[in-house]
Amino acid sequence: ILSVMSLGAFRAYSIAKREAELLRNVTLAFEMIRRDLVGSVYKDPATGNAIAGVNFLGIDQTDAGGKADDKLRFFALLSPDSSARADLTSVNYKREESGGVKRLARASLETGPSGLPPLLLDGVETFEPLHFYVTAFDVTYLSSPAGSFQASYDASSAGRLPRAARIRLSVQIPGGKEKTFTYTVNLAME
Repeated sequence: ILSVMSLGAFRAYSIAKREAELLRNVTLAFEMIRRDLVGSVYKDPATGNAIAGVNFLGIDQTDAGGKADDKLRFFALLSPDSSARADLTSVNYKREESGGVKRLARASLETGPSGLPPLLLDGVETFEPLHFYVTAFDVTYLSSPAGSFQASYDASSAGRLPRAARIRLSVQIPGGKEKTFTYTVNLAME
């Protein structure tokens, strides 16, 4: 009886430990996204002019199973205090599958003083995993204080950054269940 009880307690402890690690990783992923979004820019820091082309793009997508599979692409400053174009970096977030495991991944690419980094980074090999077993990645955007969150966002057509971005991550937890986490980031407006 004692060995059966001990085995049950050990299994429960193991599951609780894995769930705690999962929660910690979700928190770290949200913090990484928050730091990037807070540093996102619409205007060229060197000239003060709007950056030509799409420079903040939230894409609303779903996968074959109907799960949210959004992408987020934008320019950000490596340092929030910077005013140099040389410090611009392109940041992409997407859900991807590697070795049968779906994960949230991030890629970034810096530029030199001569130009802008490419916004579309799908071809680069620098995508780093932020979180594994991500079953859905959904981002919605608040364009004005009186508005409601919308599924996609294009700063080039809107003429400004969104006021806020709400991120939802659905993650498979031990036992095969799914848990959804939501985090809202307020973006600085010029």
